[in-house]
This record gives sequence, C-alpha cells and structure tokens, in this order.
Amino acid sequence: MKELGAFTTYEDQHAFVECASFPDSIKRRGWDDQSHWHFVDTPFYDGIEESINPTDYNITWEINELKEALHFAEAGSDTGFTGVSYALADSFNLRLLIHYIGDIHQPLHATTRYTEDLPNGDRGGNSVHLAAHDDIKNLHALWDSVVTKYAGGDLTLPLSSDDWSTVGGYATEIRNNYPRTSFKTVGGKPADWANESFEISKTFVYDGVTDGGWVSDEYITKGQVIAEKRLALAGYRLADTLSTMWGGSWSEEELLE
Repeated sequence: MKELGAFTTYEDQHAFVECASFPDSIKRRGWDDQSHWHFVDTPFYDGIEESINPTDYNITWEINELKEALHFAEAGSDTGFTGVSYALADSFNLRLLIHYIGDIHQPLHATTRYTEDLPNGDRGGNSVHLAAHDDIKNLHALWDSVVTKYAGGDLTLPLSSDDWSTVGGYATEIRNNYPRTSFKTVGGKPADWANESFEISKTFVYDGVTDGGWVSDEYITKGQVIAEKRLALAGYRLADTLSTMWGGSWSEEELLE
C-alpha cells in the first residue's frame, strides 16, 4: 500500500481501510477519466419504452481487469529496478479494486431509472432530489449513507485512534448481524453482484420515493437492513477475491469472468 502514500494525506496507520475512498478523491485531482468505472448503468424502464445499452467499460469490466492485473502482479521483480516500480501500479490498482467492490454492492451503482420525467435517466438516483437531511440531498446519497445510518458522520482521514475504534465497531456490528453463514451464497462474479444490486433497485429502492420529498420510517428501517447486508457481502467478497487472487490459482476464464 505504501507506494502511493507520499501522494495522499488521507492515509497513515490504517492504509488498507483509509485508502478505500482514494478513487473518489482522485476524481477531483485530475483522474476523472476513471469515474465511469464506479458503476454500471443497467437501465430500469419505469413506465416508458426504451432500449439503451450500458457502456461495456463499466464497473464489472474494470473489476475483472484489476483482478487480472493484480493476480499477475510483478512487484517481486523490482529488485534493483530502474525507472518506474511495478509496485506503483499494483498499489494504485489495489486501491481501485477495494473501492469498486464496495461500489458494486450499492444498488444505485448498478442502475439508472428511465421515466417520463427523466427520459435520459436519473444517473443512479442522483437526479432524484430529496428534502435535505444532514448531508443527504438525493436518493443516491441516501444509499451511500446506508439509508441515513452513517449520515453526517464526523470521521476524518487519516483515522485517529478514536475514529479507528468507531470504524471497528461498525464492522464488528455488521459482521455479527450478518455473518457469512447467513447468506445462501457469497461467491459469484462481478456481473452477478451488479445484477443483485439492480434487482434491489427495481424492487425496493424507488418504492414510494417522490422527487423533493423524504422517505418513510418504514423505508429507512428496511433500507438499512438491505444496505448493511450489501456491506457485509462486499466485505466477504473482497476478502475472498484477495485471498484467491494471491493465495490460490485462477484459470484465465475465471479471471476474465
């Protein structure tokens, strides 16, 4: 992780966790060209007839690309190197992979809804405005906050010892509430994970939501359970991806799934 440490003030003692927001941070520092790798706009046609295909170069494509690149990481070849270290690319790619596996489990990173009012799509809920609540102003932000649970949080990077304890508490709570054994399946391909998120968007995320309004208490209660389950799955799948990528052997077909 250390190769990029000199280029960010956000990482210190807990770089693997602190770096999770790196791909969002660099969008505002000249790396906006990787913005479309954070999502796949699977179309949800709600009351209108359309036929729009999402770009091929999206989050599912990029996760597979990163898996392949990191599986064949050549940082071990850096002894006595001159020029650019392989570890620089590996460090950069790992930060992207950590973030994108999280993103793909957020339902609104896997869909855009088309309606009569928004015939060009709602940009993953970003165009569905909500009455302001803490720092939440649209539907996408609502789900980024785990449906208000972590809204208005005052954690700062790099994490202080108190903030590290707080984050650890969040992680422990989620793992205890949703252990690996509580899921029918934890495996699957990135495309499968995106399809899970898309189905959640179709069946729940937009239900009862009106532009400019706020969601019901029942929505918040149910939504938090869904969002926390997605967080748990993202964590298990990230762990499995890394351990298999570096601790096992993958066929070319598995790498490019």
